[in-house]
Amino acid sequence: MDFLDRPIAITDVETTGLLFDTHEIIELAVVLVDQRTLEKLDSYHTKVRFEHPELFGDKAKEVNGYKEEDWVDAIPLVDAMTRYNKIVKEAVFCSQVVTFDWAFIDAAYKKTGLKCSLDYHRLDIPSMSWIKLRKLGLQKLGLDAVTDFLKIQSEVKPHRAINGALKAYQVLKILHLDF
Repeated sequence: MDFLDRPIAITDVETTGLLFDTHEIIELAVVLVDQRTLEKLDSYHTKVRFEHPELFGDKAKEVNGYKEEDWVDAIPLVDAMTRYNKIVKEAVFCSQVVTFDWAFIDAAYKKTGLKCSLDYHRLDIPSMSWIKLRKLGLQKLGLDAVTDFLKIQSEVKPHRAINGALKAYQVLKILHLDF
């Protein structure tokens, strides 16, 4: 398959902490877009059941706005990853923080025993933002800073994975324009 024919899988995960080999995914979202047109092809969002609540950091709970009752219908990681894997088949992985999100996705593939269906290339929003926007005055690379710079409406708190993926998608669409 030609590289430009591969869709882009804009992914965001929310986790119980920062360490992919210790903490767990609690939310998984993807927005799948056509690489040539950036039209949305599909999206998926789910809350994921986690196994080690004792490792759930206070900072992570704060960022995620975690409330136990909101995770009553969370699904097992293997089910979340099976659905994700079908959606992202042959797609290029993209996220706001590739090193973080990919580390958790890769660990989830290993933990579940699923074979990753993604292309091996990775795209990250901060690098693309820096290249396109630094000469226009962008000074910070966080998603909030980039969306503020681009005048994209702020996310309603608490943060959710689908909102992160959709914000990254909005940024990608703007970056695709000629400046």
